[in-house]
Amino acid sequence: MVELLEKMTGIASIQLDLALVQRHVQHLKLLHEKSIILPPEAEIKEELKQLKALAIAELARIAEEFGLEKPGKTKPPILKRIEAKLKATYKAKIGNQV
Repeated sequence: MVELLEKMTGIASIQLDLALVQRHVQHLKLLHEKSIILPPEAEIKEELKQLKALAIAELARIAEEFGLEKPGKTKPPILKRIEAKLKATYKAKIGNQV
């Protein structure tokens, strides 16, 4: 099963720190809720900086649990998709008010 997962994702298995993953997922969800009103740019930037320091397997798992399907195989596109999701809600809200 692990080998199949590695083959599908292209990510070698490592031991994930699930507590770390969950902390980041919860923080991303909180930022996402805040983004409905106004994206907290400084907080988003800081979270992305912390995420960038993680192993690719942890980052991919966080992205999946944050609701991104097939988040990617390298850090830059995963981080961009997370950032885009955090900011998309606010942009959609503003667009609906015009």
